[in-house]
Amino acid sequence: MFKQRIVLTYTVITLFITQCTFWLIFLNYDQLPPEVPLWNLMPWGSERLAVREMIWLLPGFSIGYLAINLIIAAIIQRFQPFLIGLVMASTAIFSGLILLGTINILGRLLGWF
Repeated sequence: MFKQRIVLTYTVITLFITQCTFWLIFLNYDQLPPEVPLWNLMPWGSERLAVREMIWLLPGFSIGYLAINLIIAAIIQRFQPFLIGLVMASTAIFSGLILLGTINILGRLLGWF
């Protein structure tokens, strides 16, 4: 499946973005407070907060989404080859949104903006 250029390209892009997310968290982990605002869809207050260790879910979600979409791409490869590009592009977009969310969370907590 990685013989197709689009799958390989989007996989490399997704892994690079996920690597950036991982290192961003890793390098700033010691400066984080005990609770971080991880659940942005919850009402304002203590329901939004999660334990500091839960921030590692962000790069985990990115890798998990990549794995699921690679399986989906392998399944639909023979039936709908055009959809493989859309599936893999959604993986890179999802990882980019995870990176932006991580920057937003860390930026608010550490006073970057």
